Amino acid sequence: MENQRNFGALLGGEIPGGGVPTKERVELLPVDLIDPHPLNPRIVTPENIDEAFLESVERNGVLQPVFVKAAEAGRYQMLAGHRRLCASKMVNRTHIRAIVKRKLLPGEESVFLMDTNIQDNFKEMLPSQKCRALCVQYDGLREMRRYAKLADGEEGEIELGGKVIKFNHLEKSRRAIAMAYGLYEADVQLYLKIRTLCPEWMGRLDQKKVACSAAATIAEFPVDVQKELFQYVIVERDGKITNAQAAEIRNLVEAGGNLRPAIDSIFAIKQKPSGSIGNKYRLPTAWFKSYFKDMTREQINSTIERALKMYFASEHPVD
Repeated sequence: MENQRNFGALLGGEIPGGGVPTKERVELLPVDLIDPHPLNPRIVTPENIDEAFLESVERNGVLQPVFVKAAEAGRYQMLAGHRRLCASKMVNRTHIRAIVKRKLLPGEESVFLMDTNIQDNFKEMLPSQKCRALCVQYDGLREMRRYAKLADGEEGEIELGGKVIKFNHLEKSRRAIAMAYGLYEADVQLYLKIRTLCPEWMGRLDQKKVACSAAATIAEFPVDVQKELFQYVIVERDGKITNAQAAEIRNLVEAGGNLRPAIDSIFAIKQKPSGSIGNKYRLPTAWFKSYFKDMTREQINSTIERALKMYFASEHPVD
């Protein structure tokens, strides 16, 4: 085995004729024989390719080789270079420079695949994509750690996010991932938690209509309870849920309560007796936007307060 399993560094630097410094042989592979990797967290489409990059590929081809692994029936799966492959197909290139990874350690495929994606695209990823990328990376590192233990104290090392990590330091996978990509360990832990989030809530998270902290708490529920919670809170109430509310519902349910009463007790709008002036009403957002354009919340509150004072000071009866 090589002393160092170098991932990130394989993607940078130049050699004569373009490409990357590596002892592995660069081959010309037909683009039609290379398939996207099923674990790739981002689907690359023509809309993701900028014009400058496309023109470069059309003029010079792909100078930096992609990385693939051999698959069945003479085909290959992409490990690094999905965008380069897409651009090559768009400009009708028939072949692409590639390095075929024929010997991968347990877990190395996942770590390699995610390392290239996280380095290049993490900030632009949706929360669901970040979750998938970090979870696959985490699982791959744990698998490599198990391999290292079984391999009689293997002293190899990998490169992650441009930083070299020895196998015997993989015990703290969350910390290794955080340090490699400039994240907080708590952020990594948060994304690891939401891996069990059901599709309905995950979609809400991608739309920025629920916070990651609340999503992580909701992910602690069984999937069927998550779906039921989504039905009660989002579909029936068209409401929102904070982390504190999600935690309160979780605590009530864990104490032996039923989900629906727990939700009702937390989200209920307590009103004064019928007929009193102090009843609370929810005004639709669209109503505010149509009547209070370009006004701050303070200006809106002040305007409504003055209007109500004028109304009740007049001779209009109160029903």
